[in-house]
Amino acid sequence: MYPGLPSRMEKEIKQLWLTKVLGGNPERLNKFKVRIEDPPRRRHMVFLGGAVLANIMADKESMW
Repeated sequence: MYPGLPSRMEKEIKQLWLTKVLGGNPERLNKFKVRIEDPPRRRHMVFLGGAVLANIMADKESMW
């Protein structure tokens, strides 16, 4: 992700939730938890997921 994007997304999602769902009542916003994942190895997550799936399916003849 771009630098600062996770914190910006979190801020904007909270603001949307406040206006659209909570009707502008900031007291209820404390119960709403948002966490944007930004792992350092995120560029390789798709490859790692595919590698894990291939490893799981390696013993199943019907999958190949």
